[in-house]
Amino acid sequence: MITVFIDRMLEDEVQNLGMLSAVNGKKFYRCFTIERPWKNNKQNVSCIPEGEYRVVKEFSNRFQKDLWEVKDVDGRSEIKFHSANYSRQLQGCIGLGRYIGWVDGDKNLDVTNSALTLDEFHAFMGDATEFKLIIE
Repeated sequence: MITVFIDRMLEDEVQNLGMLSAVNGKKFYRCFTIERPWKNNKQNVSCIPEGEYRVVKEFSNRFQKDLWEVKDVDGRSEIKFHSANYSRQLQGCIGLGRYIGWVDGDKNLDVTNSALTLDEFHAFMGDATEFKLIIE
């Protein structure tokens, strides 16, 4: 089973920025992540707690495509990996991006090229239908 790591690097009152790393056979993948800040695991406004999780590829009715969903988070559900350049686009989910930078002029760091990065992550994962996620 593939293991994906998210190392949270920078948190403020608006967001949590991190680095995602994964190895699939001899292939290595790395990108940045954006999440909501820690707010006691409250649904829709908080990132999920640090720990180990099972992540499964499932069809999302909201996004009308297959997305990765984090399972078995206490008191939470529907936590997806999806495109989001800004933390305000997330409701407890995880956005992926190519770089960290100031994108929209609101003085908060964002991630760039999120839709493209998500597509690359799906391609990297290949035929996998689940993986282990470790968040630190």
